[in-house]
Amino acid sequence: MEEKKTNKLLIVAIGLMVLLVGIGIAVIILFLSKSDKNESNVVGNNQELIEVHDDGSVDIIGMDSFLILDEDDLITKEELQKKVDDGKMSLKFNSNIHIQNGKEGTCSIANSEMNKRDMYVSLWLVDTQEEIYRSGLIPVGNKIEQLELNRSLEVGKYSAILVHNQLENNEIVSQVNVEVTLIVSS
Repeated sequence: MEEKKTNKLLIVAIGLMVLLVGIGIAVIILFLSKSDKNESNVVGNNQELIEVHDDGSVDIIGMDSFLILDEDDLITKEELQKKVDDGKMSLKFNSNIHIQNGKEGTCSIANSEMNKRDMYVSLWLVDTQEEIYRSGLIPVGNKIEQLELNRSLEVGKYSAILVHNQLENNEIVSQVNVEVTLIVSS
């Protein structure tokens, strides 16, 4: 009888040990699978690659150690600076455009002398996504002070998007959208 109790205790003890080892293995597997998931979301060492200064200049200040580039993808610091400079656009405009007679407006929309390209602007109503004005070419250093809408608007205030488009060889190379208010007074 004593022997049967000892055998039962031994079986229970072995069962508990197997259970504890199984739980330990499950915890280790769970921990390792979480680590793999976290690591799979890492796409580099999160270092900054460039630093842009207030004057628009750019410094390359680091390289992502996990990034693998083809030799054809590499550009020089000067080429990077040129791309940044080419993408700059200085905007000069009034955020309120006053419209009389439902169609004729006064504005001040300039192609700043700081820009390198001629531009044109278009005006779109936010509510209807309708283009209601498109300027002619505005050379660098010039501006428009009058505009005539494609259609008449009722008296009131309208939210609109003023789209600045810089051109090179008759193709848009840079575009900036800003919200403006149309104030139709008569």
